[in-house]
Amino acid sequence: MSNGQIVPLSISGETWGKAVEASPGVWVIATRHLPAGSKYNPEINNRCLVFKLNDSSADGKPVLLVVNAVDGAAMAEVRRIEQETKLKAKYLIAPGAGHSLHLAEWHDAFPDIIVLAGPARIPRVAAGKKLTASSRFKIFDQGDPLPMFKGVLEAVNFDGIGGFKEIHTPYEGGRDSMFGMIWTMLSNMPPKDPHDELWLYHVASRTIFGGENLGWNLGKKELAAMNFMMRMMMKAEQVYIMTGPRPVLDKAKVAGHWAKILTWPAENVFSYHDTLGTGQVGGGQAALRAAVIKAKQIAA
Repeated sequence: MSNGQIVPLSISGETWGKAVEASPGVWVIATRHLPAGSKYNPEINNRCLVFKLNDSSADGKPVLLVVNAVDGAAMAEVRRIEQETKLKAKYLIAPGAGHSLHLAEWHDAFPDIIVLAGPARIPRVAAGKKLTASSRFKIFDQGDPLPMFKGVLEAVNFDGIGGFKEIHTPYEGGRDSMFGMIWTMLSNMPPKDPHDELWLYHVASRTIFGGENLGWNLGKKELAAMNFMMRMMMKAEQVYIMTGPRPVLDKAKVAGHWAKILTWPAENVFSYHDTLGTGQVGGGQAALRAAVIKAKQIAA
């Protein structure tokens, strides 16, 4: 934030495979992604975010923070941002329980980067276990995930929700079939594996980047092209909460997280998988509150 003024953020220029500076010091890299690595799932966006922020743990010096270890092709764009800003990527955040598959690849490609992950799931799945011995793999504090960016990039690690159990994805050599994909989903219903999802609020642009319990903001055309199960879970052109894939396991925890998140005076609300160039722009806090009430996760 500069002198308390709101700095607009726009992703209207979001482009596949290219880092777009959506707001001063905020870049969005759109990448093509198949959920669970299955060719039977529709291709969706998987955003990597890069922030230039002052790090209070390093005497307030500016650093680069990367959020979401997407497909390795995005690494070249992160390196380009490093060159343009003359800064190194210091932190890599795994923003949610399912965003872990490429963590080791990024960890090795950026030998100075510190990998930050939530405590509930990533440390116990294969991707997290690969990094257990590394001094650069850190589990952030549940109550205060990013203290070094307080007042600039606020964070809530949203636990108390469930998700699918770990599977051996086709990315990791697992078999890929329509029957296997359907069986994985049906055998996980209702999803009860403890998950945690990191919600971020960029203060200067009043923008929320939600975890996987935030619904994907999809265009009507894109939603119509998805398979039946996806169409049942997703909605077009609105803010909503993922209640099926991320059910409530602990009502008190969930209500407490919303109490914090809904104090953020957000204008914009984005997920990592919104349709290219889309998301909730304007009226973000009100739209999110209405969605949480509709999902019956807080009282009206």
